[in-house]
Amino acid sequence: MPQAQSARKPLTGESFDRGFTAVAQSQIMQRILHEAYGSDYVEEVEPHSFITRPLLQCIAQELRVGPGQVFADLGCGRGGPGLWVARETGACLLGIDFSRVGIEHAAQRARLFGVGDRSTFLQRDIARTELPDASLDAAMSVDVWQMLPDKPRAAREIMRLLRPGGRFVFTTWSLKILRLPLYASQQMNEQSFRDAGGIIESCEVTPGWERRQRAFYEGLLKNEQELVVQLGQEVADGLLREARREVTHNAQKTHVLIMVRKASAQEGQRLH
Repeated sequence: MPQAQSARKPLTGESFDRGFTAVAQSQIMQRILHEAYGSDYVEEVEPHSFITRPLLQCIAQELRVGPGQVFADLGCGRGGPGLWVARETGACLLGIDFSRVGIEHAAQRARLFGVGDRSTFLQRDIARTELPDASLDAAMSVDVWQMLPDKPRAAREIMRLLRPGGRFVFTTWSLKILRLPLYASQQMNEQSFRDAGGIIESCEVTPGWERRQRAFYEGLLKNEQELVVQLGQEVADGLLREARREVTHNAQKTHVLIMVRKASAQEGQRLH
């Protein structure tokens, strides 16, 4: 889960390796998510994020890719959302994550989704992929952006990878300010992408996010003992700390879906 959005120490691939390994070997997390999300839960995706069937359908549509095109899932983890979108659109998938375990699991799961022949997974830093310029038709990311330590650098890398007109569609959290329908982190996102040659086309609150997220965290707290047994003390403790924190403070933020388009050469000149 995206517990690290407000983590107190830097994230590492090794910490996610432990989490992915523990979750893959247990059923408790998916059961709690299913109970919290109901019919919007996508069981085959086995999400480690706050993704729903309607959100996946929206991402697949907004990427605007199809057969013969390539999109990336940045921070793909164990691969579920990107694999679902690849199957839905017919496009080729490039999954990128800094977790070795996440990448290994994603490659194995690609066959289950029927996209093993058009999916590739790389253990890389999102902000330094070492991929060629303009090598992607689109990119997506689910509940990862808030964890990145250097967002301007990540925005530059994503825009570098996209072909002109290519779209980056992602979910994240924005902080509310002054009780107005404005978000401090949205302003920072817009400047980061604008400086990198991107145009934010929309930023939408994801419907029903607060109810589902609260139900998930309350489910974690209700099943504390079983979490420890199935996931181990270290992984369970991290999730429970997150749950206690977010149940108290989630009113200070909101979950959003953001769509960014890489500017054309002409638009890029106007941006600067």
